[in-house]
Amino acid sequence: MGVADIVRGVSRPDTPWALVLIPIIILLLLMRKKRYFSIPSRHVFEIERISRARRAFLFALRALPSLLVVLGIILAVLAFAGPQSVGMVSREVAVEGRVMVVINDVSGSMAGSNMTVLQSANNALLKEFCTKDGNEESSVLVGLVTFDDEASVRAHLFKDCGVIERRVSALETGGSTSIERGLWAGILLILNGVDRGDLVPAKELLEIQASLAERFPKFPSRRKEFCGKYQGLSIALFTDGDFPHVFRDRDSALENTQFNRAYENNINPFHVIDIAHALCIRTYFWSVQGILPAYREAFTTPPGMGAATEVGGMSGERLSLLYRNVAKIERGRRVMKLFVSQNPLRRLYITWAIILVSSGAFASVIPYCASITAHREEGDER
Repeated sequence: MGVADIVRGVSRPDTPWALVLIPIIILLLLMRKKRYFSIPSRHVFEIERISRARRAFLFALRALPSLLVVLGIILAVLAFAGPQSVGMVSREVAVEGRVMVVINDVSGSMAGSNMTVLQSANNALLKEFCTKDGNEESSVLVGLVTFDDEASVRAHLFKDCGVIERRVSALETGGSTSIERGLWAGILLILNGVDRGDLVPAKELLEIQASLAERFPKFPSRRKEFCGKYQGLSIALFTDGDFPHVFRDRDSALENTQFNRAYENNINPFHVIDIAHALCIRTYFWSVQGILPAYREAFTTPPGMGAATEVGGMSGERLSLLYRNVAKIERGRRVMKLFVSQNPLRRLYITWAIILVSSGAFASVIPYCASITAHREEGDER
């Protein structure tokens, strides 16, 4: 903080009227009754022999306590007035909680009773997932993504699970199925809602997205730090179908994306899953159709990073149970980065006000102690 910042802060206080207190306090201090300390008679003649410089020094020494107290009071008033200064300080606070993005298939085949069953399963997950477990500091964030031939974010990360429930109840079906787009949209929602460009900046995120159609995906450079900082992240994806046949395994997916590299929206689903696991985002995948072995392996590797479950029919009770079980096991610890606006100038003024007033009070005691000592010496001589 430079001198210009201090001058700018003092010249534009939050409460200018408080500055009126400064001349009032100085006037009251000048008008107060002066205190005199008695000096033994034998020292009166010695004072006359003191040089002018020494006399000026003694006068300054006697005035110093009052001067320090006045300066301290002025700084205290300036701090109370609230000098304006820009000070944005980041503070990391660890909060027990979970972060999940629910990804729902809303293609045409999900119309009717299938959508009703999925909505019931979503509500079962939210009811279990949003329970605080008696911890008042618990923090839960839930988002909602849907996909047919394209993916869309229906709800960003919310603490209020009631918002997600209302969005789920309003879902409508239509279109074909593009699971990989829904999966990638869910990962983007977590990154934008939790990290906000801190460890995975926007430029790197664009490079990662472009690599989804390349031979090898680009992993975030600070992914290890990301995993240590953000924990308890997961996505829950449901579809009544399966990935396209051209993406049936890693080799086929790579061949297809390389052949269609000219298409900007081309996405290799295996790259998306690998990036999610590299960021320690657990992936839970449910499908009514049979799950291809390559995807079962991708969703569950490394161990503990997710699950791939074949539902075997749209049974409301079974699907709700699967969703509830995932909500129960999803426990983690998330570190949120909070930006707290602080005022360094006010803190600086308060600190120096305390120092000056304390120094003035201590210095004012010295003449008093000297006076008592002199009285005792004079008494001893008598």
